[in-house]
Amino acid sequence: GIRFRGRAPESGGRMMANTNWETPEWFFRRCEAAWGPFGLDVSATKENYKCRKWLGECHEGTKWGGGLTADWEHLCLTAAPPNSAAWANPPYKNLISWVNKAIEESDKGLTVVMLLPWTRWAKWCEIIVKRAEMVRIPGRIAFLGSDKKPLASPPGQNVLAIIRPPIEGVTWPVGFTGAEISGKE
Repeated sequence: GIRFRGRAPESGGRMMANTNWETPEWFFRRCEAAWGPFGLDVSATKENYKCRKWLGECHEGTKWGGGLTADWEHLCLTAAPPNSAAWANPPYKNLISWVNKAIEESDKGLTVVMLLPWTRWAKWCEIIVKRAEMVRIPGRIAFLGSDKKPLASPPGQNVLAIIRPPIEGVTWPVGFTGAEISGKE
C-alpha cells in the first residue's frame, strides 16, 4: 500500500515525510495466513504491490484501473485461483473514500482486510468500527521506505479492519473484539 506526503486530516493531521511506505512482506504474509489468500491489492504502486493483481490510486501503472473506481470483487473472482478476499493498505489521504469503497465491495460479497492508522477522531473511524472487526496491532509496524529499508520511526499505531460480506443468518463480530496480530517481526 501507499502513503502520501502532506497533512492528512483523516489520520489526526500528522505530517508524513515519506511518499511511499510499503507493508513489510512478513506482516502481509501473517495477515494472508489469517484472512487470505488475497486475490487483489487495491492500493499499491508498481514498486510495492503485494498481489499479482493490484490497483493504484489512479489509472497509472496498472492495467486493472484505479483503486477507488475498479470493481474489486470482480477482479478477485477472476484471480488465479479465484478467491473472495482483498488487501488494502490505502493512502492516509482521503481515507473515508477508501473505507466507503471497501464497505461497498464487501456488500457485493468480498472480504476486505484494511491496514489503517488508528485514530478515534476521524469520521471514517466511526463508520468502520460499526461494520468491521477491528484487530489491534501491538507494536508499531516498521513500514518500508522506497529504498525497501525499514523506517526508523513508524508514525503511530495501526489497526486491521476485517470487513466481511453480509450473509443472511450470520452475524460477524464488529468493533474491537480482543483479536490481535503482532506488529513485530
